[in-house]
Amino acid sequence: MRLARGCACVALLAAWPGMAWAHAGLPEALAHLDRELARAPSPGPWLSRAERQLQDGQWAPALEDLARARGHDMDVAARARYGALKGQALEAAGRPGEALAAVDGALALQPSAALHRARARLLGARGRWAGSLADLRQAQRLEPTPEGCLQWAHAAERAGRVAEAERVLQAGLVQLGGALPVRLALVELLRRAGRPAEALRWVGEAEAAWPASPEWPVLAAELHMARGSCLHARAALERAGRVLGRRALRGRGGGLDAPLGDRAAAVDRELAAAGRCR
Repeated sequence: MRLARGCACVALLAAWPGMAWAHAGLPEALAHLDRELARAPSPGPWLSRAERQLQDGQWAPALEDLARARGHDMDVAARARYGALKGQALEAAGRPGEALAAVDGALALQPSAALHRARARLLGARGRWAGSLADLRQAQRLEPTPEGCLQWAHAAERAGRVAEAERVLQAGLVQLGGALPVRLALVELLRRAGRPAEALRWVGEAEAAWPASPEWPVLAAELHMARGSCLHARAALERAGRVLGRRALRGRGGGLDAPLGDRAAAVDRELAAAGRCR
């Protein structure tokens, strides 16, 4: 559930008009925006240049373009966009304090879920978990998303508020229609908290609902082994084998299921070492 770094403001910008350049190559996009500037100098193309530079990780030229945009009169929406981009560029430049001030200014002008999440990340990086959690709560109220739910739960756990993290994930399952990443995060949270029996209840529901997904029987096998229930671990491993295939189960598979196959093989080795359930 790691928080994404340096990209939370991008969602704020996607709805701005004239974004056809956004997915072009960098030289082509910049040339297109330069032509716009030659026709009618305004802050919009400078802001768009900065955004496109940031998409390529070029924070220094982005800051230069933002300085040029600042030389023009900007309406509230443009000033909010400027603050969001400046915060992103300053964070990438390793200047978190200034980045936080820029995002604060943008939020004061035009609050959005993306900006609240950007500020939450900056505050969390400074260990200011109370403020970070407040922003993540507000972001999820404004725009409920699975990723927002995961970010909130992650921050709550980092702040030592495991009960809050659990509540957030359980509420997210209801609000977001049982999103698989949220369920998986809840199971992992309970496992880290040393509560494998509760984790197994959520895994069992998921395995029944999505029998073709190999993640759940592998997780069940791991959780049963953590409880010392080798008979149940063996049964879960057999179910995983039917989904993954015997080759993957023994750790010799390839492709997308290889990591799961490796995990299943690790449980299989534990069972062999225990000398039981054979």
